[in-house]
Amino acid sequence: MDTSYENARSEFSESIPLLEKSSKSVTDDQNTPTHSSPSIFTCAVVCILVTELCERLTFYSISGNIVYFATRSNHLNMTPAVASTLALMFQGICFTMPVLGGWLADSKGGKFSVILFSAVIYLLGTLLLPLGSIERNDSNKEKSQWAANDVTTNLTFMQAVYITGLFLVAFGTGGIKANVSPFGAEQISNRGPAAIQAFFSWFYWFINVGALVSYTVVVYIQQNISFFYGNLIPACALILSLIVFLSGKRTYVLQSPTESPLTKILNIIKEAIKKSRRPSLSSSFVNHWLDRAKMCFGGSYSSGEVEDVKNVFRLLPIFGTFIVYWTVYAQMFTSMIHQGENMNIKIYGDLDFPIASLALFAILGLLISVPVMDKFVYPLLARCGICPSQLQRIGLGMIIMTAGIACAGGLELYRVKECCMLQTRNGDVNATEVANITIFYQVPQYTLIGLSEVFASVTGLELAFTEAPKSLQGVIMGVFLLTTGLGFFLGAALVAIVNVVSKAFSGEDGKWFPDKKYVNKSHYLAYFFFLLAGLMFLNFIVYIFVALSFKKKKESASRPTMSREVMNNGKPPSLTRENEPDKSSWSSSQSSGNSAP
Repeated sequence: MDTSYENARSEFSESIPLLEKSSKSVTDDQNTPTHSSPSIFTCAVVCILVTELCERLTFYSISGNIVYFATRSNHLNMTPAVASTLALMFQGICFTMPVLGGWLADSKGGKFSVILFSAVIYLLGTLLLPLGSIERNDSNKEKSQWAANDVTTNLTFMQAVYITGLFLVAFGTGGIKANVSPFGAEQISNRGPAAIQAFFSWFYWFINVGALVSYTVVVYIQQNISFFYGNLIPACALILSLIVFLSGKRTYVLQSPTESPLTKILNIIKEAIKKSRRPSLSSSFVNHWLDRAKMCFGGSYSSGEVEDVKNVFRLLPIFGTFIVYWTVYAQMFTSMIHQGENMNIKIYGDLDFPIASLALFAILGLLISVPVMDKFVYPLLARCGICPSQLQRIGLGMIIMTAGIACAGGLELYRVKECCMLQTRNGDVNATEVANITIFYQVPQYTLIGLSEVFASVTGLELAFTEAPKSLQGVIMGVFLLTTGLGFFLGAALVAIVNVVSKAFSGEDGKWFPDKKYVNKSHYLAYFFFLLAGLMFLNFIVYIFVALSFKKKKESASRPTMSREVMNNGKPPSLTRENEPDKSSWSSSQSSGNSAP
């Protein structure tokens, strides 16, 4: 039974996977001794692990409470829909920037330089966030036109400062996310595969320490004490991260950048498209439009290189079905936060539970389920003759995600009903009181979302890694990570579209992502959750057809293609090259330690 789930999760969550050179060096170097319990804690590795811990603490502290902060009247005073759009756009950029960050490190500046440059941009953003979090107190202002204009100007300025800082953070984190874990693996690539595995295990552990501190201590300070100090903590953490990272510079193993595999993929696609516009004799013998870039058909690339790119395209439909999955997943940080704001958050006396801390239940669900499934459930199923395939596990994950968001919709119906009863008892139907039900009613939906990751997200990464050509594993992992960003962007667009359409039919108080004063008067937020559940289920149906098609293509992949038959039969003779070089120029990136974005 495969035991790679936990390592796969760490690679997916925080980085593009191990460099091709690193893989090669740890698997092919016969002179490298291996140890069952290698010591990996060199000065360079410790610096990188601490750097990652501080950076992840910074990121989660910032991203966890965006919606709650932005909707506060004494801060940005945004509507829930606008605040959710802001949070989704931020997360979307965070997950798309690693593609650019990885490409820059591969082909331009190298990993160390890109990490350092990104950290500086990141730091500028984190320093702006506390400035944009200074609490406004407008209660004592005179009700004059001048005072009203002054308040509006001040609010606009605070919004501009905070949003600028937020998007500097989003751009900065991309260069770090793409490169820090492979950069750390490079430092011990000569110590054998056991050392690499140990590094990623500790890397993942440090990530979760940062997340744990963020979702407990920092979000509590933000919600219950001060957002200024709550946003100052991640700024200090990133300063510490930068100091630690620079302190290890003399001990780092640095590798020069060369051509990125992504650049070569784009060149192959460009050449194939160019030749398809000018069909020649060879074009009538190709099975796939990318074949036109092969040397045997007058192109510039070997058959091996082009076939690898075709394998990337074969995985794209599967990846496409993950976009809606991540759109629903993003609700943990947006609409579910909005739902939690209108529930009872008291724990004991005046002690409030941080709403953003509920994300810990999704993390715990994942951390507990991965080893349980890997060590107990899957082996037990195997003994019973049941071995669910990767495609089946992904489908199961999508069904669980559908159940999770439907659970949120059901809870919202119950919450609004309780609010209506409370308003009736108090004799004020216009009150916007929170429901007298504990926020811990949200735990099941968060847990289901975390459980869905075990089957869909982790197995999706496993599928991408196992089906990808070895030379392009980094590229395919980067594309898989990109679907997360696209899912968040789709979520932002969906909020805007749904609100515009629902407002046009039902007015301001009929928006499906309602403002605070309407949130207890209707079931519209529940309708939004059920809409997402419906989209997720339709996405699952599409996934079934895509998975069946993928399986057929996989089964037929071993059969000879038309282009191969043409070469073997010598038709047309002028196009065959008996001595066509089969060596792949991807190897140039392998030998230079390139990682794809």
